[in-house]
This record gives sequence, structure tokens and C-alpha cells, in this order.
Amino acid sequence: MTARRTSLAWVVCGLFASSAPGQTAEDVISRSVTAMGGADKWAAVRALAVSSRSPYFSSDAVWKKPNLVRIDSWSDAVDQTDTRSYDGTSGWRLFSAEGSLKPRSMSAQEVSELRDEFDSMLPLIDYKTKGYKVVLLGTAPVGGQSAYKLELTRPGGEVMHIFVDVKTGLEVQRVRWARSPAGDDLELVLPVGDYREVGGLMLPHRVGPAARTYDVNGAVPDSRFQRPGGLPEREFAAAKVTGARDRLLPVGSMAPEWTLKDPRGRAHRSSDFRDKVVVMDFWATWCAPCHRLMPALQRLHDDYASRGVVVLGISTSERGGDPAQLMKDRGYTYTLLVNGESIMDAYHVAGMPVVYVVGGNGRILHADAGADEEASAARRKVIDDLLHGRGR
Repeated sequence: MTARRTSLAWVVCGLFASSAPGQTAEDVISRSVTAMGGADKWAAVRALAVSSRSPYFSSDAVWKKPNLVRIDSWSDAVDQTDTRSYDGTSGWRLFSAEGSLKPRSMSAQEVSELRDEFDSMLPLIDYKTKGYKVVLLGTAPVGGQSAYKLELTRPGGEVMHIFVDVKTGLEVQRVRWARSPAGDDLELVLPVGDYREVGGLMLPHRVGPAARTYDVNGAVPDSRFQRPGGLPEREFAAAKVTGARDRLLPVGSMAPEWTLKDPRGRAHRSSDFRDKVVVMDFWATWCAPCHRLMPALQRLHDDYASRGVVVLGISTSERGGDPAQLMKDRGYTYTLLVNGESIMDAYHVAGMPVVYVVGGNGRILHADAGADEEASAARRKVIDDLLHGRGR
């Protein structure tokens, strides 16, 4: 939520305050929890599974005491599946768009985001333990009925408005904000309803466009949350980096000088690799086509390391992922450097992956973007031709 929206929220709070005399946010939440079954019944929940189905996005989420959680999600529109799980000790993820059949470890931030995603499905239940802060902004009409308007702020700073029916105490609407590709805040208004009793709890079976079903205190083995060895092979759609090739530094130009650190904090400089052929791959843990390219880079490392070729994976613009752990999980052994965003402008990196091949004299021999096989073959031919000319 922007600062402007926040300031307006407090103005709204003042305008509506008279419509809810004597009420506090805690009063409204307590009444809502009672309407949904009561604090004692919620405290007795040992496991909860939530299945959500919509035309755009679907998921199966399960939680088990004390803090195990798993979410399987998929989108038929783009043919992607994503499994994230925390077994009480560590988290793992298997995302089809990353292009691997093996799960990888999740960072502490990714685990926190996973748990918060499940918690936000039922945001008012045990809200203090979740670290949520809630302010009562007054009342507002929803569907012709009066509803208390709550502003809920999650630990990461995300804001949600929750509307609780004055008569029933049940949530009837929530408003969230998402960032558009253009950088604008988009308001998402999600009606909440179709309440039904499940295991002694009153639960909404419709949230926005999604239909929900629940299993309360069903048998959930711990093995459900544990990391698998891998999944059956599936097809992964090829991705393109539109227009990125046209913006790259031209072949024959001098590669800009740089200094970057590895995950242990040791500095590496471009001048360290004079007389070597250097393959520079700009990538990120969240970049799907980057993952499809990495096996080809590992093969380059395996085939050419002894012939004076150095492959550098330059982690760039990370969003909480752990590139070192990911490479370890995948078995990639070429050199990892971090904080590549410090040189991405110099190398005209607009989309990822971007790969440069730099000769021993510091001049660019090859530049490409994307993860297609044609680019990988062209890159290998450039290296082969150069090494053959050197007699290596």
C-alpha cells in the first residue's frame, strides 16, 4: 500500500469512527472468531486442508501442528505446477517453470512467505500469533449491508482490508493490492461467502472467483511435507526474452571491467581471467528460462574447464532466493558470483538469462539472450572455433 493510500485510510477512519461507537478491532475480530466456530474449537484444530479452484489459478494447501505447511498450486492457463513445503525444519520447492525435475531448498524468506500465504487464507484466526496488526476503520456498506472495515497489515508490510458483516460477524469481503507489470497498484475486491459448517467450524466456500472445500482434522502424515527424490518427467514450455538480444553489447566491443564477490565474500575481478575464455551468465533463482539454460552451462564447464574456459553464473536482482543453495541442490559446480545487478546496466541486461562469451583479450566474442538450443549451439561453436585456433 502506498503512503498516500495509508494517509487516506486514517482520514477514512476518522470519518467512519462515529458509525461504530465503542467498538474496537479486537471486539470485531473476537465476534468474527465466535461466528466461525469459537476460539476453543479453532484451538483444537490439529490439521487443516484447503482446496481452492478457479478458472485462473488453483491450489491444495495443508497445515499441520505445530508449523508444517505445504501448498501445491497450478495454472492450466500457462501449464505450470508449483509445490512448496516446510517440514518443520527446512523448506523445499519444485516449480515446473524452473526447468528441473528435482526439488530445491527454499530460503528462510521463501519459507516465511509460504507460511504467510497459508495464514492469509483465514486472516482473522489467531491474528496476533501470526504477527498481524489490525485497525478498525469504521463501517462501510457491502452488498447493501453494513460491515465493519478492518485494515490488516502483515509482517512484510502487505495491507488487506477485511469487511465483517455487522449482523452475522462473518467476513463478507476483502480488498487486496497487487503490483501490475507497469508498476501500478491494482485493487482486487474479493467477495467472501457461501459459509458452511465443516468439523464444527463455519468456513467460506467462495472467495473471489475461487470455490473452496475444507478438511478439518483429517489424517495428514508427516511424509506429506517431506522432500521427495524427484518427480516423473514432464514437458516444460520454452521461454523467450523478447527484444533482449537487440540491446546487448556488440560482438567485438570491449567487455566492461567488473568486480564481484562469491557467496563467501571473496572478490573476483574481470582482470583475474585474462588469457581465459569467460562465459558470463546473468541469471536469478526466480527466472524460469534461466533454469532451463543452466544444464547446458554445466556441460560447458565439464567439457571445457580443463581447456581454459571459465563459466560464471552471475546471480542478479534476487528476490529472496538462495542461489548458492539452488546450485548445490542441482549439482551445478561452475563458479557463482552474486549481486550482478551492480553491472547489469553496463552489460545491457534487460531480461534474463543473458550470456556473454569474452575472449582472453577482453573482447566480446558472442552475446545472446534466452534459453533456446540454437543459442546454446552457437555459443559452443564460438568456443570450439577459438580453442581449435589456439590448438587446444
